[in-house]
Amino acid sequence: MRFTRESYIPKGHGVTKIAAKDSEATVYIYQRVGVPYATGFRSNKTTKPDFIYRFKTDGDREKFVRNFLKNCREYVELKAARQAKRKATERVLKVDDILYSSWGYEQTNIDFYQVIALKGKTSVVLRKIAQIETEQTGWLSEKVIAAKDSFIGEPFTKRDLGGSVKIESYAHATKWDGRPLHQSHYH
Repeated sequence: MRFTRESYIPKGHGVTKIAAKDSEATVYIYQRVGVPYATGFRSNKTTKPDFIYRFKTDGDREKFVRNFLKNCREYVELKAARQAKRKATERVLKVDDILYSSWGYEQTNIDFYQVIALKGKTSVVLRKIAQIETEQTGWLSEKVIAAKDSFIGEPFTKRDLGGSVKIESYAHATKWDGRPLHQSHYH
């Protein structure tokens, strides 16, 4: 059985719908056996509610719902401000800039990327480049630097986020300052 939004909203029980004017949030308030309840959705697109709560008093429910709607409005405003900032952000990266990404769990991986071209108003074309070990700092750990123009990957395009790019969900690359970086591994 697949649940729909309506399956989370009780039938009867004097359900009152509260739709926010300044966000997509919707809250349904109702009573069951004299006990106040509320079910809330942050967005019109969601099927599953953000909350289904029982409250001790109508006052507690009203305070919670007011705070939930306020948080939804603030989130919409924050999201709009971020989008405006992103659109206003000019490209900072230039051709031949080198970026590095440090990522990993129980080890530190360093990847280097070189900007090989500019694309559109906000994007850059990158290629992964090799690294050079400069110093052994311990067992399976060392300091590394970028090997400029030693390409080891295919070109790919990413948006310049003001001097950094998002490579993967777990890795962002920022402009490298030329200093050796620490890396560790298991092989």
